[in-house]
Amino acid sequence: MPFKDYSVFDTITNAPWVGVEYFQQFFSDPMFWVVMKNTLGISFLKLIIGFPLGIMVAIMINELTHLRFKKTVQTISYLPHFLSWVILGGMFISWLSESGLINSLLINFNLIKEPVPFLTEPNYYWAVAVISDIWKSLGWNTILYLAAMTH
Repeated sequence: MPFKDYSVFDTITNAPWVGVEYFQQFFSDPMFWVVMKNTLGISFLKLIIGFPLGIMVAIMINELTHLRFKKTVQTISYLPHFLSWVILGGMFISWLSESGLINSLLINFNLIKEPVPFLTEPNYYWAVAVISDIWKSLGWNTILYLAAMTH
Protein backbone atom coordinates (compact mmCIF):
# COMPACT_ATOMS: atom_id res chain seq x y z
CA MET A 1 0.00 0.00 0.00
CA PRO A 2 2.77 2.55 0.60
CA PHE A 3 3.79 2.19 -3.05
CA LYS A 4 0.30 2.91 -4.38
CA ASP A 5 -1.98 5.94 -4.45
CA TYR A 6 -4.68 4.07 -2.57
CA SER A 7 -8.19 5.38 -1.99
CA VAL A 8 -10.80 3.76 0.24
CA PHE A 9 -13.29 4.11 -2.61
CA ASP A 10 -11.32 1.77 -4.87
CA THR A 11 -9.44 -1.52 -4.56
CA ILE A 12 -5.72 -1.79 -3.90
CA THR A 13 -5.21 -3.52 -7.25
CA ASN A 14 -6.78 -0.60 -9.15
CA ALA A 15 -4.74 2.05 -7.31
CA PRO A 16 -2.02 3.67 -9.45
CA TRP A 17 1.61 2.84 -8.69
CA VAL A 18 3.58 5.76 -7.18
CA GLY A 19 6.82 4.00 -6.26
CA VAL A 20 8.75 5.57 -3.40
CA GLU A 21 7.05 8.99 -3.63
CA TYR A 22 5.48 8.73 -0.16
CA PHE A 23 8.77 7.61 1.37
CA GLN A 24 10.51 10.63 -0.19
CA GLN A 25 7.82 12.90 1.25
CA PHE A 26 8.20 11.35 4.70
CA PHE A 27 12.01 11.51 4.82
CA SER A 28 12.15 15.06 3.46
CA ASP A 29 9.52 16.40 5.85
CA PRO A 30 11.01 18.96 8.27
CA MET A 31 9.40 17.12 11.21
CA PHE A 32 11.02 13.77 10.29
CA TRP A 33 13.88 14.10 12.80
CA VAL A 34 11.55 15.26 15.57
CA VAL A 35 9.32 12.25 14.94
CA MET A 36 12.34 9.92 14.84
CA LYS A 37 13.80 11.37 18.07
CA ASN A 38 10.46 11.02 19.89
CA THR A 39 9.85 7.49 18.62
CA LEU A 40 13.32 6.20 19.47
CA GLY A 41 13.55 8.12 22.76
CA ILE A 42 10.21 6.95 24.12
CA SER A 43 10.84 3.38 22.96
CA PHE A 44 14.29 3.38 24.59
CA LEU A 45 12.88 4.66 27.90
CA LYS A 46 10.09 2.08 27.88
CA LEU A 47 12.68 -0.62 27.30
CA ILE A 48 15.25 0.43 29.92
CA ILE A 49 12.62 1.14 32.58
CA GLY A 50 9.89 -1.40 31.76
CA PHE A 51 12.07 -4.45 31.19
CA PRO A 52 13.92 -4.43 34.54
CA LEU A 53 10.83 -3.26 36.40
CA GLY A 54 8.86 -6.29 35.17
CA ILE A 55 11.65 -8.60 36.30
CA MET A 56 11.88 -6.91 39.72
CA VAL A 57 8.11 -7.14 40.29
CA ALA A 58 8.17 -10.80 39.21
CA ILE A 59 10.94 -11.54 41.72
CA MET A 60 9.03 -9.72 44.48
CA ILE A 61 5.81 -11.60 43.71
CA ASN A 62 7.73 -14.87 43.52
CA GLU A 63 9.07 -14.26 47.03
CA LEU A 64 5.60 -13.76 48.54
CA THR A 65 4.63 -16.64 50.80
CA HIS A 66 0.98 -15.87 51.49
CA LEU A 67 -0.75 -17.51 48.51
CA ARG A 68 -3.99 -15.50 48.62
CA PHE A 69 -2.11 -12.17 48.78
CA LYS A 70 0.20 -13.33 45.98
CA LYS A 71 -2.74 -14.14 43.68
CA THR A 72 -4.45 -10.84 44.54
CA VAL A 73 -1.33 -8.84 43.69
CA GLN A 74 -0.93 -10.73 40.41
CA THR A 75 -4.55 -10.14 39.43
CA ILE A 76 -4.47 -6.43 40.24
CA SER A 77 -1.15 -5.93 38.47
CA TYR A 78 -2.17 -7.52 35.17
CA LEU A 79 -5.69 -6.07 35.03
CA PRO A 80 -4.62 -2.98 32.98
CA HIS A 81 -3.33 -5.30 30.24
CA PHE A 82 -6.88 -6.45 29.54
CA LEU A 83 -8.34 -2.95 29.31
CA SER A 84 -8.30 -1.12 25.99
CA TRP A 85 -6.17 1.94 25.42
CA VAL A 86 -9.41 3.94 25.07
CA ILE A 87 -10.45 3.07 28.62
CA LEU A 88 -6.95 3.63 30.00
CA GLY A 89 -6.70 6.90 28.08
CA GLY A 90 -9.91 8.07 29.72
CA MET A 91 -8.55 7.09 33.11
CA PHE A 92 -5.30 8.96 32.49
CA ILE A 93 -7.17 12.05 31.28
CA SER A 94 -9.25 11.96 34.44
CA TRP A 95 -6.28 11.36 36.76
CA LEU A 96 -3.86 13.81 35.11
CA SER A 97 -6.20 16.74 34.48
CA GLU A 98 -5.59 19.91 36.45
CA SER A 99 -8.48 18.98 38.74
CA GLY A 100 -7.68 15.26 38.66
CA LEU A 101 -6.52 12.76 41.24
CA ILE A 102 -2.76 13.28 40.84
CA ASN A 103 -2.90 17.07 41.16
CA SER A 104 -5.32 16.80 44.09
CA LEU A 105 -2.97 14.43 45.93
CA LEU A 106 0.08 16.58 45.21
CA ILE A 107 -1.71 19.69 46.48
CA ASN A 108 -3.15 17.92 49.56
CA PHE A 109 0.32 16.67 50.54
CA ASN A 110 1.70 20.20 50.02
CA LEU A 111 4.09 19.01 47.31
CA ILE A 112 2.83 21.66 44.86
CA LYS A 113 0.89 24.91 45.25
CA GLU A 114 -0.86 25.00 41.85
CA PRO A 115 -2.04 22.19 39.57
CA VAL A 116 0.47 20.88 37.04
CA PRO A 117 -0.77 20.78 33.40
CA PHE A 118 0.41 17.22 32.71
CA LEU A 119 -1.78 16.84 29.63
CA THR A 120 -1.24 20.23 27.99
CA GLU A 121 2.45 20.86 28.64
CA PRO A 122 4.68 19.25 25.95
CA ASN A 123 7.52 18.74 28.45
CA TYR A 124 5.47 16.07 30.25
CA TYR A 125 4.56 14.05 27.15
CA TRP A 126 7.45 11.58 27.25
CA ALA A 127 6.84 10.84 30.93
CA VAL A 128 3.10 10.35 30.43
CA ALA A 129 3.67 8.11 27.37
CA VAL A 130 6.32 5.97 29.10
CA ILE A 131 4.49 5.64 32.43
CA SER A 132 1.14 4.80 30.83
CA ASP A 133 2.67 2.10 28.62
CA ILE A 134 4.68 0.59 31.47
CA TRP A 135 1.62 0.59 33.73
CA LYS A 136 -0.45 -1.18 31.06
CA SER A 137 2.16 -3.84 30.30
CA LEU A 138 3.87 -4.34 33.68
CA GLY A 139 1.48 -6.98 35.02
CA TRP A 140 1.54 -9.05 31.85
CA ASN A 141 5.33 -8.88 31.63
CA THR A 142 5.51 -9.91 35.27
CA ILE A 143 3.39 -13.00 34.56
CA LEU A 144 5.68 -13.97 31.69
CA TYR A 145 8.79 -13.60 33.86
CA LEU A 146 7.12 -15.51 36.72
CA ALA A 147 6.31 -18.34 34.33
CA ALA A 148 9.93 -18.41 33.19
CA MET A 149 11.19 -18.47 36.79
CA THR A 150 8.95 -21.35 37.80
CA HIS A 151 10.01 -23.66 34.97
